[in-house]
Amino acid sequence: MKIELATFASSVVDGRCVVSIAGELDISGASNAFVCLMAAVDGGHAAVCVDCAELSFLDMAGLASLTAAARRAEAVKVPFALVNVQSIVRLVIDATGTAYLLGVGGAVGRH
Repeated sequence: MKIELATFASSVVDGRCVVSIAGELDISGASNAFVCLMAAVDGGHAAVCVDCAELSFLDMAGLASLTAAARRAEAVKVPFALVNVQSIVRLVIDATGTAYLLGVGGAVGRH
C-alpha cells in the first residue's frame, strides 16, 4: 500500500480562491493544509472553495485544519465550502457532525 502525502494547489477564478487537496490529509500534512487554507481565507477573495476530488483520506488532524479554516472564514465573512467530497472523506465529516460548518454540498459560486 502506497501512502500518498497530501498536496495542495490553489488558483483564483473570478475572485474566488479554489484550493485543491490531493492525497491523504493526515497529521503529516495538517499543518501545511492549515497554512494554505488560512492564506486562502485571509487573501481577500470573494469566497474559498476546497476541491476534494482527489482527497483520498482524512484523519482528525486533517479535519481540524479544515474546520479551523471554516471557522476563520465564518469570522471574516468569507463564504467557504468543500466540494467534490469523496465517500470515504464524507464518512469522517458526517461522523463528526461538521458537514454544515464545512459547507459540504454548499455552493460558493462557480468553481
